Amino acid sequence: MNGRGGEPQGEAPPPEPPLAVTVPEAARLLSISPSMAWELVLRGHLRSVKIGSRRVVPRQAILDYLDGHTAGGPRVPYLVTR
Repeated sequence: MNGRGGEPQGEAPPPEPPLAVTVPEAARLLSISPSMAWELVLRGHLRSVKIGSRRVVPRQAILDYLDGHTAGGPRVPYLVTR
C-alpha cells in the first residue's frame, strides 16, 4: 500500500476500454472481415455514429449485436447476400 488508502504502490488500474472503435476495429473484435462490418453498418444491423468525417461503432452497439446472436436472445437480422 502507498500509505494513502489507495491502491498498492506501482500498480496502475487497468485502462478503460474505448467508448467507440472504428469499423475495422469492430470487425476485428467480432472476428469478421472489415467489408462484412461495413455491410452490417450500412444496412443498419450494427449501430454506428458519424463524428466529423469518421464513422465509429459504440462499444454498446457491438455488445447489443452479439446479444442478438446468442441462443435465446432477441434475433437481429444477419447479413444475407444473394
